[in-house]
Order: sequence, then C-alpha cells, then structure tokens
Amino acid sequence: MYPPSQEPAQLFTNTGYRAWPEDTSHAATPQTPQLELEDFVPALRAVLTLDRRTYDEVERLLHSVLSLALHLQVLRIRNARAFIFTCAGISSHIASLTTLRILELSGICKEDIRLLCDIRSPLTKLTLQFGDHIFDEDLYGSEWQLWPIVFKFVDTLVELAVLNVPVRIAIAHDASQLSFPQVRTLSLCVGSVESWNIGKLPRMFPNIEDLRLDVCTGGLGRFVPRLAINDAQNRGGLPRTWASLTRLSCPVWMGDIVPSGGADVWHGLRLGQEGDDLRHFHATLAGMQPRYLDIEIFVFHFLQHSRQRFSDVFCPADVRHLNIDLVDYAALSPHGIHTAAPFIFDAFTDCLPNLSLEFLSLRLQVGEPRNPGERKRMLGTYLPHMDVPSYVVQLANAIPTLVYVFVKFELHQQEDVLWKVTRHDGRLPCVAPVREAERKLTLEMSPFASKLL
Repeated sequence: MYPPSQEPAQLFTNTGYRAWPEDTSHAATPQTPQLELEDFVPALRAVLTLDRRTYDEVERLLHSVLSLALHLQVLRIRNARAFIFTCAGISSHIASLTTLRILELSGICKEDIRLLCDIRSPLTKLTLQFGDHIFDEDLYGSEWQLWPIVFKFVDTLVELAVLNVPVRIAIAHDASQLSFPQVRTLSLCVGSVESWNIGKLPRMFPNIEDLRLDVCTGGLGRFVPRLAINDAQNRGGLPRTWASLTRLSCPVWMGDIVPSGGADVWHGLRLGQEGDDLRHFHATLAGMQPRYLDIEIFVFHFLQHSRQRFSDVFCPADVRHLNIDLVDYAALSPHGIHTAAPFIFDAFTDCLPNLSLEFLSLRLQVGEPRNPGERKRMLGTYLPHMDVPSYVVQLANAIPTLVYVFVKFELHQQEDVLWKVTRHDGRLPCVAPVREAERKLTLEMSPFASKLL
C-alpha cells in the first residue's frame, strides 16, 4: 500500500515555498535578540541557527563562535542579508569552514550569492531563499546567472533548494551545458516562469527523485500559467520523461507540462483557484498515473468559480492512496457550510470509485480561523453532528478496493478516527475503528504522515 523505501520524514509537506520551513526547536520572540546554539562542541558535529532582527548584541559572539567552529557541519542563517551586510568579516569566517556540509540561507540578495564562490567545503545540501524584494527589477538589474556559481559543488550536492527566485534570474537559460548528476532532491520556487525552461531541467538534473516546483505569488497575474504552458508546448526535442522521478510537488496547472515520467507520489496541488484546474488535473493523472495523491480543494472557490462539478473531480486513474484537504470554508455562510458539506461528500462517493483506492483520508476544514467569529462560522452545524460511520459505510460500498478511511477534523468538531473495512465471502463490507497501535502504525507509513498525525 505504501512505497517500500519511503521515509515519511523526508517527504516534502505542503508548506509551500514562500516561507522558511518551521523549526520550532530554534524559535524565539522577535523582541529578544539572541543567538542559539544546539549541541555545539568544537570537536563534534554542530548546528548553528541564526534568526534575529537586531544584531548589535550578537555580532561579537558570532565572530568568536564561527572562528572556533572548526568542525561545524550544518549552518542555517535566517535573514542572512542583514547578517552578511552588517557583520564585517562574517563571509570570510563562513568561507573558512572546511567541514561544512549543509548550508541554508534565507532572506538573501543577489550579492550574497558571491559567498558561495569562497566556500571550500564540499556541500551536500544547499538552500538559497531570496527575500521579499524578488519583483524589484531595479534592485536586480539585468538578467544574471545562478547555476555556474552553484556548479562548484557538482560532485557532492545531493539536495538543492532555490526559493523565491527573483524574476531576473535565469533558471535554465544559462545552464544548457551544465549537469548536476548527484542531485536527488530539487526545490524551485520562481518569481516568473518566463525566467526558466521546465523542459531543460531533466538534462540539468538527470537523476532527480524528488522534485518540488512552484511560482511565487505577487504581481504575476493570471497569464503566467498560460505562458508556461505555451513555452512547454514549443520545446521541440527536449525530454518528455524523467525516468528517475518518483515524487512530484507542483501546482495543478504545471503538472501536465512537467516531464514527469512515472512519479509515484504527486502532492502540493490545489483545485478551485482557477476555472480550468480540472482539465490540467485530469491530463496529469492520465499521463503520470501516480499511486499516491495529496490534494487541496478550495471549497468556496470551487463552488463559485469552477466550470465543473465536485462529482467530476476524480477521473479514472490507478490512485491507491489519497489524501484530500477541504479548505476555504470560512468564505461560506453558516447556511452554505451546512448545505455544501453533505453535497460534497455525496459527490465524492460518485467519483471516488473511478480510483483504485486502498487508503482514503479526509482532512476537514483545514486552516486556522483568523478570529472568533470566523471560527464559529467555520464550525457550522453540520460537521459536529456528521454521521461519520454511515458515510464510511457508504464509501466502502462504493469502492470495492477500500481498506482504510481516516477522517480528521482540524477544528476538533469530532474525534479523529481511522476506520478499517473488512469483507468476508462476498458479503456487505464491515466497518470498524482501529485500535490506537494499528492507527499509529498505519498513519506513520503513509507518504503524507506529517499531515495525518
């Protein structure tokens, strides 16, 4: 039911690419400037994490720490632009680290990329997240190149993330002759699809297993997806498949233009934000045939703007494992929630038999309310009293391959329950909640475990 070699902790959860990944172990209040060290001993491995808006108190300590960190292997610097710009000599200290293997920089500008030129360590993981000024063309000037700088780590780099890429960076145009054969995980979030060429990525990264693509919000306009599609349709002799790819995360409109090959897991897609989402979704399902699918459906936008019905969402495909997040409830009126929920569930019962489902999870009303009034509206009157056992039986009768159904109430309207379906001698299916031990084990094995647990 699950990929045999899958490590749930390594899967990319649906955090999007616009924010630095959560790291609660190093959290601090913005009002308290401080430097936190974790397991720092000069003779051992160490992780140094910097995330502060005020630097007067830490600059002296920062210099001393970096000068003594002779065996530092992991360095994460948040708001790196401010550190590198205000703390004289920091770049040279970082460049002198010879055991560094993982470098993660957020809030950077194009000048900060030059730091990579001086690093002597053989990096295995590199994350570059640009700041919020990615659409400021005056700041970035004419188009400039990135990959030739990163290429110095070609022999050792296994995981690469380039996020919030400014519109003036050429993602693929400057790298037609470069190849990164060691990279297995690639994350790209760009400011404009005009600055890259998706079709060239398989040549640049021929052995990618986990690919994560997105386009940053902010001034792009609705025309951007169309530009990407038109560009992809005119690629000529560029590769159409990506044999090594097993996991893909991308917007739904991008799914049918990525040379995906046989990606087993597709996540990070959202339905309801564009009127023709389903057309792209169905095209990708037909071409990719993923067995593991994770999808967000924006309920209000789908009901109001989609040209198709909920009962048309899932076309015939060999999907075995499906997670559905129902979001955007807050935009509905209380009456709308009460009437929409049963309508959606009945529609799913009509179209889910098009899949070969063994595992189905439904996460209901995903997303935190912004105020008490919105929370009350999101709670509504239907979900707290929803007859979940009857609905699971309805699903079991409609989907003959179904083994597990997990229903998760994000606002705790009801208890989260994993249901198991058993069938004996051709009789009607029996449905019962599983015990805690089996539930934990089953959910931990899911490719989307971080969402379900």
